[in-house]
Amino acid sequence: MIAVIFIVTIGITVFNVKEESTVGISAEKTSLKQAFHVIVKNDQLLAFIGLLLTFNLCTQIAKSFAVYYFKCVCHDEYLYSIFGFAIIAEMAGLLCFPKIAAKINREKVYAFACGLPIAGFVLLGAAGYVAPQSKVLVVVCCALLFFGSGLSLGVTTCCMADVIDYGEVKFGVRNESVTCSAQTFLMKAATAAAGGLTGIGLQIVGYNAKAVTQSAATVMGIRVLMIVIPIILAFASFGIYKKYYTLKGEKMEEITRKVNEMHAKKQTA
Repeated sequence: MIAVIFIVTIGITVFNVKEESTVGISAEKTSLKQAFHVIVKNDQLLAFIGLLLTFNLCTQIAKSFAVYYFKCVCHDEYLYSIFGFAIIAEMAGLLCFPKIAAKINREKVYAFACGLPIAGFVLLGAAGYVAPQSKVLVVVCCALLFFGSGLSLGVTTCCMADVIDYGEVKFGVRNESVTCSAQTFLMKAATAAAGGLTGIGLQIVGYNAKAVTQSAATVMGIRVLMIVIPIILAFASFGIYKKYYTLKGEKMEEITRKVNEMHAKKQTA
């Protein structure tokens, strides 16, 4: 019902709300073909998509499997309610991002953004053996995991602005809408993919919803899905950022200079 209502109301918005130009000229429209061209030809946008998608899959998969992890591994499904307060740590990470980014470069910030969740997952995995029902350890793990997620959100927001500037220098068109839409789409796609992978993953490991206790193989499978897979994705995200995302340091300063020159020429023309 919610999906139907959403489609109807968003349809009304799309077809009836028109954006008016504030400078007296009509805005240039971007076709679907042009949008696809912008994404495919912009190597830094592709790198941005890769690092964003892998990190979002990391956190979303963890959120999807958490309730099964606490139920089958920790034998206390109510620990999931603590996991649900992770949004507070994520907000704290985002609030702290400007101060942290002012002291260290953005690549190191993203290293922390990916490293903290990895540390959180490792600790959570160890706690599953040592103290599976420790609320304190769950809180600490969640704090590490989602504080890093908040830092990631700060870094990727800055990266998105840099990718837009890079696209303007390379193609002569800013295309903010395409880049910003790509970020929103990827976040939603990661959530949807994680939901689908949850069912597939549970089927693969042999999870039986009617069983009081799961087999040792199923429990181990849930450990892998909850801990190992997100760790791999976090490593992959930082690897993409380090190797393929090149809008850093002197290169980004040069792009910023060119963008400012292009805007200055337009103003004087």
